[in-house]
Amino acid sequence: MKSRFAQVQLGACGSVSAALSFMLAGAAGAADNLAIEEVVVTAQKREQSLQDVGVSITALTGDDLEAKGMVGFRDWADYVPGITMFQGSSANRRAGPTAVVRGVSQAGGGQLNEVSAQATTSYTLGQVPVFSGDPGLIDINRIEVLRGPQGTLFGMASMGGTVRFIPNEARTDELSARVGLGFGTIHDGSTTYNADFVGNLPLVEDVFALRVALTSRRNDGYIDVYTLPLDKNDPSQIFVDGFQFDSRPGDKDGVIKDANSTKTNAGRLSATYTPNEKLTLKAFTMWQQTDQRMKQVIDYNDQSRDWVATRFTLEPQYDEFTVTSLEASYDLGFGRVEYVGGYFESELSETIDATALITSYLNGTGANAGVHVLDMDGPGGLPPDPWPSQTPFPFETETRIRSHELRLQGYDKPLFGLRFDYVVGVFHMKERRYGAFHVSNPTWNVNRGPNTFPILTEGGVIISRDGGADYDTQSAFADVTLHLTDKLSVGGGVRYTESERESEEYGYGDFYSGRATNGATVGDDLTELGVPTNVGVIKYHGVTPRFTMAYRFDDQRMLYATASKGQRMPSSFAQPNFDFRSPACRALTQQLGVEDDALNGTTTDTVWSYDLGLKSTWLDRRLLLNVSAYYLDWSDLQRNVQLAQIDPACNLNIPANVGAVEVTGFELEMVYVPVDSFILNAAIARTDAEVAETVLGVNDSLGQQLEKGDSIENVAPWTAAVGAEYRVDVPFLTERLDGPTSAYARVDWRYTAERMGANVGDKASIKADPIRSQFMADSYTLTDHRFGEDSRNRAAILYVSNVLQHRALFYTVCYEY
Repeated sequence: MKSRFAQVQLGACGSVSAALSFMLAGAAGAADNLAIEEVVVTAQKREQSLQDVGVSITALTGDDLEAKGMVGFRDWADYVPGITMFQGSSANRRAGPTAVVRGVSQAGGGQLNEVSAQATTSYTLGQVPVFSGDPGLIDINRIEVLRGPQGTLFGMASMGGTVRFIPNEARTDELSARVGLGFGTIHDGSTTYNADFVGNLPLVEDVFALRVALTSRRNDGYIDVYTLPLDKNDPSQIFVDGFQFDSRPGDKDGVIKDANSTKTNAGRLSATYTPNEKLTLKAFTMWQQTDQRMKQVIDYNDQSRDWVATRFTLEPQYDEFTVTSLEASYDLGFGRVEYVGGYFESELSETIDATALITSYLNGTGANAGVHVLDMDGPGGLPPDPWPSQTPFPFETETRIRSHELRLQGYDKPLFGLRFDYVVGVFHMKERRYGAFHVSNPTWNVNRGPNTFPILTEGGVIISRDGGADYDTQSAFADVTLHLTDKLSVGGGVRYTESERESEEYGYGDFYSGRATNGATVGDDLTELGVPTNVGVIKYHGVTPRFTMAYRFDDQRMLYATASKGQRMPSSFAQPNFDFRSPACRALTQQLGVEDDALNGTTTDTVWSYDLGLKSTWLDRRLLLNVSAYYLDWSDLQRNVQLAQIDPACNLNIPANVGAVEVTGFELEMVYVPVDSFILNAAIARTDAEVAETVLGVNDSLGQQLEKGDSIENVAPWTAAVGAEYRVDVPFLTERLDGPTSAYARVDWRYTAERMGANVGDKASIKADPIRSQFMADSYTLTDHRFGEDSRNRAAILYVSNVLQHRALFYTVCYEY
């Protein structure tokens, strides 16, 4: 049986209707003038107008987030051109969603299965490096998405780009508070509600201030889980996605209504201290906890097209993380010296329903029909074990990151009659990742032979694995921009990085011991038998340069070009004693040119990106038009070469640097304010990512040769977001509320094209295949409406999300039974 699950739009899927939010104090004012305002970003480690930054960047301000009702990555990502978000579900992954920026997709998101997996998009919360979590968007100043390699300023994980969450800071000149309450119902689901509080308190005016933000959100769910009875003992006859059989129980006892409830609680505290004009100190800490009874997944291809999931057991998830930072800045006159110290800690636990998967191995059914894969207790085998009880697959991940950055930077400084900007600095980060999973079942190997008494593995341990990696990274960087004339600027930067990863992982249980298939003798102790699965040390050093040029026609239009390089560290270790199983396998690795990779480990893969863009405003700043075109060359990809594809006798996967990907595309962003009461916005992107060369031994999702021109996974060729808002003053409310009051209506429409989910290969062939076609991520559109009024002291919003009740896929997962 093949089963596919799909992550869906939280809140939007199932259509949130009749939802109402209130905000008291600190709400937006009336629509005096909606001309496009300047947005200040820190994408180059200093404050600049968005329109002056010579890179492709989108900034979603706090006003944008509130106007569009964004609460998580499923909301904001659709408004950023050139980015596709997906939520991986491999065991012990890094917590949170993964961003594919300009076609650079993270290969291998596992925390423990592939502890070496290196992200291709970097994330920061404030200035602290974090993994790809999904921080709540309350009291966020802006989200900055930098497209293209950003390794010079943000490190080696920025092969595709960088996502930065910038929270509001404590202000020493403002006393303010805001309370927000929201309530809604979900069509064919339950309720959703939230309570928020933000307060800013200047304890010493213009010197010291505190800021606090608290939020609590709950979504009571909309996915019904049908629990399968265990007497359905043939996995090949169970399908949850519309193939052969629908065994959902008809009685209510077998149905868990609205099972995917989610609770999120978070708090932030920040402080600002400015004792004089030269010195500024800032501190920040954040805590967030997300508790899900079941992940937001549905059986997407179920014939009923309902919001349902068929499981033997629930799949709960719990995620908790904290971020703490300390920033210090001192003005030396010729520049500012800045220090940023940060700490990130994350704990994630998840569970997958592995009942049918394990039973397929146990009974030799489904994909393993006719073969006793694990249940052969000695020579000749034994009768198949009975259908087991529910078999959960729990795993957990712990991550700790400590980082320090010290830099000196100056802006618009004199140099031999010219002006220049500069930043030089050093960076150090220590990272600890640990993961574990454990699958057991009390009825595992219940039919034991005389040579396996008393039991094989205490407690019926089928497979268990734990371990992790320690990373130590240090780097130095410099970036300089020289203003040759008032209109022309050129610049360049470079980062040198040294990194070391020390990994130690072990496998336990029958799967790793081999005793389930080969038999155990009396007295064998298999509970402590750890098999090394990923042990070794990798050392890496690399250089990531970038080059920039900008020409400003006038104060409203700028043409820019960039060339930048991105890298990530190697994924596999040197293994001089690599087991090639046979001389034929060794000869095959030599023939394919991967013997050196197998023995000595992989090297880095590299992205070079070339970007040409225009940033412009027109019509007295009532029209903003930013457009960029790019070409990206991704070479020496770290992939598994499957020797069995060429010679079935060589059942080995060799990690190797093979193949290349080419990506071309463009992005367009537009904001237009024809009159003060009306605003239009649009974001459109085209991404064409293809395999650039054919490599023997690398296959696609159909098991066929991966060839030049094949498509890459998790890349949407087209994305678009269009919105319109109409806002008017309400005089009679202005009089009664003693302040400017306006009413508004807003509509937003978003589109993401069909894309390869967990697949890579020829799209037409995969779509034609009766099985693999199920793993395509369909295109979707989402339409939201918002109506409200706001004044100086209050705001009320009525909104309807996903009016047309479309399904938005954020990941696809394939389990092969």
